[in-house]
Amino acid sequence: MIFADSHFHLTEEFSAKLENAPALAGTINVSSIEEFRKAQEIKKSPLLQKTAVAFGAFSFFDKLDDSKAVLSLGKNSLDLLDSVLRDNSEAVDAVGEAVVDAALPERRGTLDAQLEIFRGELELAEKYGKTLVVHCVRTMPLIFELAPVLKKLPAVVFHGWGGSVNEAESLLKRGINCFFSFGTALINGKKSAAACAAALPLERILFETDFPYCSVKGMRLSQLETIKNVYSFAAAKRSVSMEDLAVQVYCNFSRAFFSSAMNSL
Repeated sequence: MIFADSHFHLTEEFSAKLENAPALAGTINVSSIEEFRKAQEIKKSPLLQKTAVAFGAFSFFDKLDDSKAVLSLGKNSLDLLDSVLRDNSEAVDAVGEAVVDAALPERRGTLDAQLEIFRGELELAEKYGKTLVVHCVRTMPLIFELAPVLKKLPAVVFHGWGGSVNEAESLLKRGINCFFSFGTALINGKKSAAACAAALPLERILFETDFPYCSVKGMRLSQLETIKNVYSFAAAKRSVSMEDLAVQVYCNFSRAFFSSAMNSL
């Protein structure tokens, strides 16, 4: 059984942790040349069953309360991303994570700056025909405003989806090829996440750990192994077997990041 983890990040000990993890496919999210090169090495290795690489302009969540920092760091990152896509487009499977985050009052004060960088990533995704990975928190009106452009992309993956069932369905009705990814919020008891994971079309569902940033209440698990618990919770909610769910989500992962579900298990 292969567990597709649609969103995780690199750490120094990542490869060692992979050796003890369940059979995984997944998307490595990077934001620097160093991370990009490491991701390419992993992509060539047998550590992951299938690997996508998402290259984003964002790695500075600690600066989200400072508009000048968001714009300065973001514009430099956009230039880098454009260069990588121009010179090595086939090695990048998605753009992002692209961020519009209003989780905290100080972050709401920098939304204009965040949105400027987000639009830059959206333009690059459209220019190079790439899937866009979206991090949006309490900013759904902005996402709906951008729907006419989002629908032009091969796919849009909502990392750590925190919206409602109605919002997800509304995005799909607007013609956006959306996928909604759920992580440890499911096993941490977030009711809205559980409701969405249970109600949305199964072919639109993805799962993730957001390693190494995920946390699980009351459990002692390695962060990559957590993906098995996410799948177990979702399988129970959907009344399907773990095996059937894993096959479907692997197909969803392939469609989202490679525009294909033809890869055999």
